[in-house]
Amino acid sequence: MKIIGILTLLALSVANTLFSQQRVINSPAYEFNSSGLYQINKIETTASETRLHVLCTFIPGWWINFSKQTFIKPSGTNDTLFIGNMVGGTIDERITMPASGDSAVVLIFPPLPDEVEQVDFAPDGKATIFGLSMMHQQAASEPAKEIPTQVKQWLDKAIAESKVKQSIAFGTPAFFTRDTARLVGYLNGYDPRAGFSTGMIYAENAITRESYPIVVDIYEDGRFEAYIPMPHPQYTYVAFENRVIPFYIEPGQTLSMVLDWDEFLEADRKRNIRFKFNKVTFGGPSARINDELLHTEIQLPDPFVLEQKQKRMTPADFKREQLAVWEDATSSLEKQLAQAGLLPQTEQLLRQELALSHGSYLFDFLMNRGYYAQQDSANDVLKVPAGADYLDFLDRLPLDEPSIVAAHAFSVFINRFEYCKPFGTAFQIVDRMDKPQKSFEEFLFEELGLEPHEDDQKFLTMQQDVPRRLIHTADTGADQQQWRKHFEAAVTAFYSRYSEEWRQYLQKYHKEPMSAADRALAHWQIKDSLLQSELGLPLSFAYEVAKVRSVNGEFQNQFSSKKDDARVFLTGLEKGISHPFLLAEAERLFHAAYPDQPKQAYELPAERGADVFKQLIDPHKGKFVFVDFWATNCGPCVASIKRHKETREKYYDNPDFEFVFITSERESPQTPYDDFIADQELAYTHRLSSDDFRLLRQLFKFNGIPRYIVIDPEGRVLNDDFPMHRFESELKKILDTHRNQLSLPTEQSTAI
Repeated sequence: MKIIGILTLLALSVANTLFSQQRVINSPAYEFNSSGLYQINKIETTASETRLHVLCTFIPGWWINFSKQTFIKPSGTNDTLFIGNMVGGTIDERITMPASGDSAVVLIFPPLPDEVEQVDFAPDGKATIFGLSMMHQQAASEPAKEIPTQVKQWLDKAIAESKVKQSIAFGTPAFFTRDTARLVGYLNGYDPRAGFSTGMIYAENAITRESYPIVVDIYEDGRFEAYIPMPHPQYTYVAFENRVIPFYIEPGQTLSMVLDWDEFLEADRKRNIRFKFNKVTFGGPSARINDELLHTEIQLPDPFVLEQKQKRMTPADFKREQLAVWEDATSSLEKQLAQAGLLPQTEQLLRQELALSHGSYLFDFLMNRGYYAQQDSANDVLKVPAGADYLDFLDRLPLDEPSIVAAHAFSVFINRFEYCKPFGTAFQIVDRMDKPQKSFEEFLFEELGLEPHEDDQKFLTMQQDVPRRLIHTADTGADQQQWRKHFEAAVTAFYSRYSEEWRQYLQKYHKEPMSAADRALAHWQIKDSLLQSELGLPLSFAYEVAKVRSVNGEFQNQFSSKKDDARVFLTGLEKGISHPFLLAEAERLFHAAYPDQPKQAYELPAERGADVFKQLIDPHKGKFVFVDFWATNCGPCVASIKRHKETREKYYDNPDFEFVFITSERESPQTPYDDFIADQELAYTHRLSSDDFRLLRQLFKFNGIPRYIVIDPEGRVLNDDFPMHRFESELKKILDTHRNQLSLPTEQSTAI
């Protein structure tokens, strides 16, 4: 009996040991999932390993992979257990998703300690599923999370405090009103472990090209808010990482929205489509308009298929197909509107959104054909030109309705419209108007019949190279200076050789060149004519917007320090602008470009973005700092950095100024980033979190990159939109003007 008792105790002990080492949890509960791609169906643990059964759900034909950096770790610790093996795939190799979009794998990790109750799962080294339970299964059906009472009260209070209580009627003077709108909301199911704590509204004034991106702060409990300066109502969007939620808002109003985290996960799985969020609840004066916009389907062009159509369809065929699609979409929308009883603002926005989107799609087809033709020179389809009537679709658009500026699609459309091909010829026509009937070379070698000798040929060849040299002035370093010296000598010799002929030429053909103001106005006079003769369109509100959008560019490029000339130009341009708000915007731009007092360096404002920025530039105090906001996925950014490599080498370790480069983790993935900064030998580079980079976008008011900022030796902002393409000449101005701020005496400082 005694022996039997001992054996029984031993068996129980072994059983308990095995039980403690072997666990199987089906559908384990978890605290939070930040990715829609992975679902843990089962966890198995033994004394020798831990197995995670993972269901991967993604786009059919797309791929995922599990790298050597994939790990699990006990929640709340840094005890990472890296993947050792897997079933259903190979570590560091792609898994292409089948037609079903689902792929099941088993990931094998080292054993977990017995006492571990929760783990975090990190595919490819980034934690996405937190608090996976080693003890409990997920509930059979998770009830939707209730909105906390304090959150409801906060939203209601914000709506009650809305300055404007009713929506604006389109077509009334109140439509164009400058004021700040407030967006408040709640992301139901959000957790700070999502990996982001901000969103972004890429706000802009499409009439003037001004950008003012707004950071949307997300609090730990899921509430979010932002304040948006606005010149008129706008149908815009808020972006949380790669999730985009459209909304309509008006100046002076408060709009609330409640979002659902499960839809964020679904959007993550469906990255190949324009995902539509349906579980959105709105509140405030414009709530009904937002509800109606959300639940009315309009058929928009698919940008993902445009590339293939550009390569295989002629302009005429594409236009014919697209006009039929546009017609069907319009018919479908009108049937819905006839039955739905929507507000007038909603109906107008929907019609404008559809028309402007389809119009932009037709513009985009032409825009990139030259690029594709260079890539595929054997493709005869890309050589077929567009007919003279290709752009006659423009007469279908509501170009004379001022409310079109509220449509989200307006910003893209007006950009395409103002640069469409007929308007581009205006510059060539003005150039011909402003040139003598014959060039001096034609007078010499054609009219007088002189024979050019060898030195003349060299000079004429160099002269043909001038435009290219002007464009790349900042890129050629010492070679540029040497070339310029030879060219100046050749010019002197040429005109000395033909001094008598030059006198004769001036007497016969000389004409006073147009002033900069006259040239700029002549461009628009010709465009006015082309609008009617080539496009068959009358003057319209949209065309007047295009004029206002040109103003800042003219001020910067033609009249940078010539206020009187700029005034002459603007006064002439305003004769062709009838809308009072557009006239007011043009005047506002003028006074901003030419203030009564010269622009001074300014202190960074007291906000979080400034705190982030100061940490990056403070190590360079005492120097001018040229800051480049860039990304590896931005072609112009990469090209600019490459072009200026010689410049950076030329001024390496300069005592007066430094170059600093700032990008974000999302826009510059680690490997391409590391490779590029090594290749370009970038000394001071910073790769920030997306949250911090958004704060800097808001701080310096830029939506697009590259963007260049200059900081003075005291840490103040000297220029928040620096023209990097004129680096050498602008650098000289800066150093000459601010020499007293530098630590070195003039004779020791940089010679330009």
